[in-house]
Amino acid sequence: MSAIKTFLTENAAYLSEGSAAAIESIPDAAWPALLAGVEALGGAEPGIDCKVVITHETLADFDAARIAHWSERGGRKELTLAGLPAVHFDRFQLRRGSPRQNQVVIDLGDRRVSLY
Repeated sequence: MSAIKTFLTENAAYLSEGSAAAIESIPDAAWPALLAGVEALGGAEPGIDCKVVITHETLADFDAARIAHWSERGGRKELTLAGLPAVHFDRFQLRRGSPRQNQVVIDLGDRRVSLY
């Protein structure tokens, strides 16, 4: 059984339906990058310590939204996680009055995985 399937089976009671579906769609080769992304956010378990979402927005799309639409841009750091390009956004605020948050976006090629 793959590491992803084992993780999903062992943690089914703790995962939201959305995070579980996102994790299940990730290729096995990207699992180490996902774990490294969660660690960069200060957690250990994807879908438990942070939400996991699949998106077709590119890293450039995230950067454009950060510049044009985010209320506070926070910090931005480029990463390489298990050989995959990623960006860590730190303490940003999407709209005034909303809490500041951190996010790691990992480029899987045909889609991205967002951890927040």
